Amino acid sequence: MVLTQFIFLLNLFLPVPQAAAKIIAEPNRSTVNPTAENAGASQCNHSRGAFTFIRTGTAFFAFVPIAPPETIGRKISAERENINWRSRRILNWNDFKGNPVAAASNAALTSTSILINFGYDDQSLTYKIQCVFYPQKSWTKVQSNHILAHEQGHFDISQLFTRKLHKALSEYRFRAASVDRDVQKIYQQISQDQAAFQQLYDNETNYSRNLAEQKNWQDKIEKELEELKPYAGYPE
Repeated sequence: MVLTQFIFLLNLFLPVPQAAAKIIAEPNRSTVNPTAENAGASQCNHSRGAFTFIRTGTAFFAFVPIAPPETIGRKISAERENINWRSRRILNWNDFKGNPVAAASNAALTSTSILINFGYDDQSLTYKIQCVFYPQKSWTKVQSNHILAHEQGHFDISQLFTRKLHKALSEYRFRAASVDRDVQKIYQQISQDQAAFQQLYDNETNYSRNLAEQKNWQDKIEKELEELKPYAGYPE
């Protein structure tokens, strides 16, 4: 099952400096199925990135939601709890703060995103990216060390592709006439590659049940993170 959510900025026109843009990425979500035959196994599903651009002529505009102060306060509080991979990589079950869906067949759900903001002038592209885990959108009904390790692997894979995104953007040959399309294409390719990699991880580890393959994958992810270490210092 692919979980897709489109996030839009709506209502109030606010001008943004010329050639500024924002991509809001759809969270990747992982689920753990607790059925008898799958007990202790992690089944993870990851969605592609979803984003929107708003542009008129040569200027961009942001649409900002008008919400009650208490709603805004809750949103700010939740955002402060988001875990930035670069600030704190290791997850624990206390980080899964969302309310479990009682009727859901899955035992846990993990949500992460690769976020990007970018802007440009006539000569160059600038951008900021983040790899985050959402505690308030992640929940669990059961706890297991090897499932947690498997979920950590998914968060680490998100970081791996955050570095790949930074690499691709840093190597991009700037073209003012097509920069919007170019950045979208780069982001979409990274998103597709990540989804395939996440699925391969689940398939080969049998959703954490194959302990030997799980260990192999942990070593593989660590090795690839090390290989992309030169791109770990992406701008945030």
